[in-house]
Amino acid sequence: MRLLWDLQCGSSDRIWIKWCNSHLLKSRNIWSLKIPHSCTWSWRKILQLRYPARLLIKHKVGNGADTSFWWDNWAQGGLLCIRFLTNVLTDHGLNDSITLDNFIEGSTWSFPQSLTAIIPELMQLQLPCPSIANKKVWTASSTGQYNFSHTAAHLAGNLKWCRGLIWCGNPQLSLK
Repeated sequence: MRLLWDLQCGSSDRIWIKWCNSHLLKSRNIWSLKIPHSCTWSWRKILQLRYPARLLIKHKVGNGADTSFWWDNWAQGGLLCIRFLTNVLTDHGLNDSITLDNFIEGSTWSFPQSLTAIIPELMQLQLPCPSIANKKVWTASSTGQYNFSHTAAHLAGNLKWCRGLIWCGNPQLSLK
C-alpha cells in the first residue's frame, strides 16, 4: 500500500516512481489498469491492493486539476466508479480520464444538469477553490500521511484481504 501511496502522492523525482510512470503506467491511470498476465509478482500484488488502498486515499478538492472525476475518492458518497456504471460517463459525452477542473467555471461547479440528476450530491459540494492545489489524505492515519502501523491497525478487522499484507504467523497464509 505504501507503494500505491507513493505513486499517488510521492515525490516525482524518486527513481522508482519515474520508472513506474514511464515503463508500467505510461500516462495511464493506475486505478483503471487491468492486471496484465505477464507482469512481475510484485507489480501484480501492487495492482491487487488498489481497491483497499484507494478507499484510504481521500482527495480534498481545491482546483480539481489532478483529481479524477471517476476514479479518485473525492465525493461524499465515495468512489463514483464503484457506485455507478461507466455508461453514466459515456451517456454524457465524458470519458473516465476527465478531471474535476473540467467542471469548474470561475469559482463555481458547472456539472451538466443531466449528470446532477443522476448524482444529486454534486449539487451539494463545497465550492472549489481554483487558487489552492488539491490535497491527498491517507485516511487511516491521523496525520494524513501514510503510516504502516496506523494502516495495519485500521485494516486489522478485515483479515480476509489483509492477511496477505501482514505476517499472520502461518507461512501458508502470509503471501497468497
